[in-house]
Amino acid sequence: MKKLFAFTVSLFCLVTNVAAQTTKFLKVWTYYHYHDMLQKKILFRYLMLFVFLWGITSQIEAKKEKRVIIQGIEYSLTTSVGILYGSVDNLYPEQMKDPTCLDIPAYVSYKGKSYPILFCSLNSDVAKNIRYLTIPKTLRIGDHSFTKYTSLVSVDFEDGVEEIGNFAFYQLPNLEYIHLPESIKKIGTAAFKYCDKLNKIYLFNENMKIGNGAFSNCKSLTYAYVNVHGVTMKQIFGDYKDNYLDTLDLGYRTVIEKNMVRDCTRLRKVRFEGTKRIEDGAFSGCMSLPSIELPKQLEYIGNYAFDNCHSLSKIVIPSKVTYIGDMAFAFCYKLTEIYGLTSKITIHNGVFDSWGYTPFSSAFYTLKANNFEYGGLFKTFSEYAKPLIEEDIKNWQKKSEFEKQSEWKKRVTAVNQNLKVKELTKEYKSKYLNTNKRVDLRYFLAAYDPENETFPVYIKNVDTLFIKVPIAQAPTFKEKWKNDVKITPNYDIVNDRAAIVSFSFKLGNNVYKSLNNYVPDQNLSANIDLPEIIVDVADNKVQTTPQSLQKAKTQPVAIIDRTIDKDIPVSSVNSSNTFAFIIGNENYQNVASVPFAANDAKIFSEYCHKTLGLPKENIKVYIDATYGKILGALSTLKQISQAYKGDINVIFYYAGHGVPNEKNNEAYLLPADATPSMLEACLPLSSLYSSIGSIDAKQAIVFMDACFSGSRRENGMIVSARGIAIKPKKDIVTGNVVVFSAADGSETAYPYKEKGHGLFTYFLLKKLKESRGNVTLGDLADYIKTNVSQKSIVVNNKSQTPTISSSAQMQDVWRTMKLYRK
Repeated sequence: MKKLFAFTVSLFCLVTNVAAQTTKFLKVWTYYHYHDMLQKKILFRYLMLFVFLWGITSQIEAKKEKRVIIQGIEYSLTTSVGILYGSVDNLYPEQMKDPTCLDIPAYVSYKGKSYPILFCSLNSDVAKNIRYLTIPKTLRIGDHSFTKYTSLVSVDFEDGVEEIGNFAFYQLPNLEYIHLPESIKKIGTAAFKYCDKLNKIYLFNENMKIGNGAFSNCKSLTYAYVNVHGVTMKQIFGDYKDNYLDTLDLGYRTVIEKNMVRDCTRLRKVRFEGTKRIEDGAFSGCMSLPSIELPKQLEYIGNYAFDNCHSLSKIVIPSKVTYIGDMAFAFCYKLTEIYGLTSKITIHNGVFDSWGYTPFSSAFYTLKANNFEYGGLFKTFSEYAKPLIEEDIKNWQKKSEFEKQSEWKKRVTAVNQNLKVKELTKEYKSKYLNTNKRVDLRYFLAAYDPENETFPVYIKNVDTLFIKVPIAQAPTFKEKWKNDVKITPNYDIVNDRAAIVSFSFKLGNNVYKSLNNYVPDQNLSANIDLPEIIVDVADNKVQTTPQSLQKAKTQPVAIIDRTIDKDIPVSSVNSSNTFAFIIGNENYQNVASVPFAANDAKIFSEYCHKTLGLPKENIKVYIDATYGKILGALSTLKQISQAYKGDINVIFYYAGHGVPNEKNNEAYLLPADATPSMLEACLPLSSLYSSIGSIDAKQAIVFMDACFSGSRRENGMIVSARGIAIKPKKDIVTGNVVVFSAADGSETAYPYKEKGHGLFTYFLLKKLKESRGNVTLGDLADYIKTNVSQKSIVVNNKSQTPTISSSAQMQDVWRTMKLYRK
């Protein structure tokens, strides 16, 4: 940089002198133009002499350099055609007060002249020892200026510094603190990228220009004060996977710009004041944000402003708000309290749309109060249909003016009443779903999965679903996707709310069905309160029906010991890089249920959180998971691994049915919506192990409380046409994977009815409780195998032998590993 500056100064002087001499030459040439040749020769000789003398003079004046040492710092002081400047060229540690501290002065005085220090040109051997650096306002901070200062801990930029070049402090592993004055006008691309220990920054200048990823991949950077306008957090801190912000202070600003804080997925606290407008997508995708205080001056909330803020549980709308845009709080899965909505607010489509995930749906109803909880805002199907059906039934039971007594008695019976309720339920279900249909769906086709013969389809702001397309038809389907595939969403009631449960994709004469992501609610009319049926007024006889179609169960109640479910030990371990995916498939649409599978999953998830120290957001629980949900879980696991670059531990737990293929004895997981006879809608165990093994996790532990022989947890078979158990072939485990299986070969994975769990899961939980989670996999395996084998003979009169298998690379190390990672 210093040489470039000197060259530029000399070049400038040269051009200036040449221009001046050229002007003189033209004047002389004009004067002599009409004289004879002799006079022209004299002119030429004069010019040559002048250029020679000018060149000597210019070289003498171009550069005068002097080296001086002041307090251990060697400066190069340069005078170039009247311009003075200096640079730091070397250090002499023995002459410095603190050889790790470099305080660069703005000016150095020498022989009555003041030289501004413009450059710092230390070589890497010297630069690597500097830990504390002060940069004056005069210093030019160019591209890659300080990347050699690998020991740097602190940088203090003096007031007056205006620009920091691209990659200027790139990848300094020890840099913890920087002071950026308000004078800073520009920070270049990736200027502080990969400064892993940098923990706080303050950006005061609202007109500052910031290059892409200036502070991205700073893993300790959890707090930022950002008063900069016209820039997004993505531009400053990088993509969601590179942004580690936990707390963000936006200061005083009247507008939060479009997409300003979008996809800050780790952000938990945000502060701003004086804001009147929150523009489109401003906080969209801030998935960890549990709460936000909106300023009292706020008037406008734009489209998608807070959509996909999955952790947001409560929102208070300020009194001055008059507009809330489309999908403003859509897919805020935990949002259960909304205050401050009034009839003066213009509210657009799907403001609280979450499609079956949350207490809200997309239909907006008349507001009756200024402050209320969510129950007064959106109606479930039951809230919508129940009063309508009950009123219709009352009217249906009345004897009409033109109806004979005998006809009326014949019509109004308990059987006919139930039929009428089902008819009305179907009618109102259709109306409810039509009211709640979405029109803004956008579809994106992802890469084909040849192993499962499925296309993932990402639906913006809804979910990812999977289409079964035979491998021979897949290339044509992908080619014609954009223009020729007709897509139809199929609606149903899920968790008492409108939801899209599947899609149909039509290409020519072929119709492809997506795999269900959700299981629709069954027996929607069960909780309708019915009026009494009076069948004989003349004889004063009254016949009544139960007040609900929900029939009381007469089976004896089993006594279950829930000791293992209570007093779960709490550990101080923080397993922030361990992720658990837990599936409990108990209720199947087409086959017998799996006793206690849902409770197995629920209680195991509590042990993961309390005993193994996994954060709640790291635990994904799927009850009665469909095929689509299971594939979606594996897709999420892959994305997490990519975001963490493989630096994770994985726990995968499954309780439910397993089924074998009678032709080749291959084992499959049975999703809640699948049928054993249609294995194309089941997940091969080999595909599961392959998916988990391919994510490059540090370790992945699989607990499989299922058998794959076709047997049930209780007596009987779920699939085998021969009526005998089938011994499935063993699947090869790859990657850093260890698998704990509940039963071996053709054995059955039994329940432990007295404890309310699967036998295998009970002893897994019991060992975690006894050891408070501090147990090696080897000890855990020995405990489970011994106790399950013994107890199964005692309580079930059948053998059940748990097995453990591992990949080749884990064979010699798995026994010493633990479930959690500190």
